[in-house]
Amino acid sequence: MAAPHYSELQALTGHKRAVAAVKWSPDGKWLASASADMSARIWSTKGWTCRHILLGHSQALMILPEIPLYTSQSCERADV
Repeated sequence: MAAPHYSELQALTGHKRAVAAVKWSPDGKWLASASADMSARIWSTKGWTCRHILLGHSQALMILPEIPLYTSQSCERADV
């Protein structure tokens, strides 16, 4: 059986250290990333822009829990 082929959709810049986890929202409009730089980021897949930076963690983030991502156009809230 052949190995699956993956291709890059978009390079996202902003984290200062390695990204350890990413998760898509169920509707595919948002992407959450967790990093060793002790931050999580919420990205809009429309334009691939960082919409929220979640700081204040006391150690590197290695996983993302199952999280609901609100998908309003204003991006007012992300329960992370």
